[in-house]
Amino acid sequence: MLNLVPRPISLNYSDGKLSGSFYGSVLVFDVSGFTSMAETLSRQGNTGATTLSKTMNSIYSRGILSVIRGSGGFVSGFSGDSFTVIFPGVAIEKAEVFTEEMMKRLARASVSSNAGIVFKAGGSQGKIDWGIFGRERKGWFFAGDVFRRAFQALEKSEQGGFASCEGETSECEASTTDRMGGRAPNRTLETSFSPEKLLNSEPYGEFRRVFSVFLTPAGFTS
Repeated sequence: MLNLVPRPISLNYSDGKLSGSFYGSVLVFDVSGFTSMAETLSRQGNTGATTLSKTMNSIYSRGILSVIRGSGGFVSGFSGDSFTVIFPGVAIEKAEVFTEEMMKRLARASVSSNAGIVFKAGGSQGKIDWGIFGRERKGWFFAGDVFRRAFQALEKSEQGGFASCEGETSECEASTTDRMGGRAPNRTLETSFSPEKLLNSEPYGEFRRVFSVFLTPAGFTS
């Protein structure tokens, strides 16, 4: 079964909890060169889609997933050519160590795949709000001023580098790590968020024209 729902969301939903907050670090990674590569491969149809899928899977699998999961973090979402990583209960100084390792792995994977992709990252720390919404089909969100600061830091960082925007240091350092411990999510409940057919599907490459819609939940301004 594909892992499409962030672990904290799945576990809290299993406990019947639909909203809350925690302190931690937010890292935003920007991918430079992905769009041009995708546009080039899109002209090759299904062959290009498969090549793109294999390349990106190779880069992300080798570059970040093992480091993120091993440190208790998770990918909260993708936005265009960027993706966001959350480390619950981790101060930005420690998250920066993870970032340096991830950047090294991403660079090596990009070179070995001949992808010509360059990464940069920005991060911050602070209070992270989360919520689960919907009736029959559920959705989730993460929000907080910490995301705005992380994107501000991203704008200041150089290609292949990392920058941080400080905030709420003492609260981050005092927060506890993943309260869920080693408990595994109830994968059956994840069908409340995504169709079972999608969760059980095999990964494959394809090109689709999509329209992205960005929503701000009521009560959150950041």
